[in-house]
Amino acid sequence: MPLKLALTDSRGNNVAYSLTGEDIREWIPWPREVIESLKVPSTLSPGSYEVLVAIIDPAKESPGIKLAIEGKREDGWYVLNTVTVKR
Repeated sequence: MPLKLALTDSRGNNVAYSLTGEDIREWIPWPREVIESLKVPSTLSPGSYEVLVAIIDPAKESPGIKLAIEGKREDGWYVLNTVTVKR
């Protein structure tokens, strides 16, 4: 199952995605540190965005695994932080 990052706008709409190269089957033994980048589209309007993470179920193309962290949204994505886009 792939790890995916996203940015979401103030209305909760995901506006940018990045599929990482992480293979969750290699996450054992713990602890595991993951460092990834999310490409911000040049057309993205300035403003505040939430950074989201999810492990995607390939059959459904949606979040498929519950994570042991806080910040879970109703759609299964987890909020990691907020970033500000400036132009």
